[in-house]
This record gives sequence, structure tokens and C-alpha cells, in this order.
Amino acid sequence: MGIFQISFLIACLIGACWDFLFFKIPNEIVIFIICLFLVKFILFEPSPHDYRPFFYFGGSLVVGYALYFFRFVGAGDVKLIAAVSLWTAQVNYFSFLFMMAIAGGILSALFYFFSPHLTAVRVLLLSKLENTKLFESLMIEVNERLYEKDTQVKIVVPYGIAIFLGSLATMMIQL
Repeated sequence: MGIFQISFLIACLIGACWDFLFFKIPNEIVIFIICLFLVKFILFEPSPHDYRPFFYFGGSLVVGYALYFFRFVGAGDVKLIAAVSLWTAQVNYFSFLFMMAIAGGILSALFYFFSPHLTAVRVLLLSKLENTKLFESLMIEVNERLYEKDTQVKIVVPYGIAIFLGSLATMMIQL
């Protein structure tokens, strides 16, 4: 595994951690993943006529935003999946989707059954950032996502973790 793939996986891991803590995937991470792919593609791709990654990227955005429109997934998840599709297209994009779906199902079950415990872990980690401006602005968004208007607690699954696990499994197939 080369430096580009390792950098890609580290960026996905950071996105997954950020999603776990704040239920948000920063655009900067998605842009980094896309730019990293473009540099790798321009410098090292044996066939500049292989445009599959870009078709998968576009297809992921179109399907993803349709799912976002109906509130099945978050916009950050759609953008991250599209960015990851650039990397997984040359390995096996459908394998990535399958691995991500399996990880997402397990993750959803964990959050359904252990949500209070996972929230306690999140709160403990967030308490380390408590006195920063970044923390204050992000926590306002987190509270808006967790509580609906009727003050019922919503179970929110940070799907960025499943996206990372799917991309990790797919990159391991390449080895």
C-alpha cells in the first residue's frame, strides 16, 4: 500500500472520528480526498483513458443526493461516499458498497442497542474540547440534530464510520 492510499485511509479515519463526535463530515476532508486522488491519477495512472472513477463519482453524487432529498442519508455522507468512490472504482466499487452496507448495518444495531453508552463515550471525548470556540459552534449543531421539536431523543448513526470501514476493507482487498 502506497503513501497515497495510506493518506486516503487516514483522511477517511479522521472523517469517521469527526462524524462520531459531531455528526458532521467536514468538507475539507472530502476535498482533500478528491485532490489526493487527482494528484495520484495525474502522476501515476497507467491509462489516462480510464475514466471509471469519475463515472462512479458522478453516479454516487446523483444517487446519494436523491437519498439525501428523502432524508435517508446526510449530505456529508453522500459527499464522502462520492469521494471514496474515486479510490474504490479501480479496486471494486461494488465491493466497497457491500462492505459499507454491512458495516453500516452493524453500526446501526450498535447505536440502537448501546446508544446511551456510546453517547457517554462521545461526551467524555467532547469534554476534552470543551473550552474551545470550535467546540461551542459544533455543539449547537449536534444538539439540533439530536433533538427534534417535540424533545424526543433521536438515534443518529454516524455513517462516516461505516464509510471508513468499507473503504478500509476494499483497500485491503487490493493487497
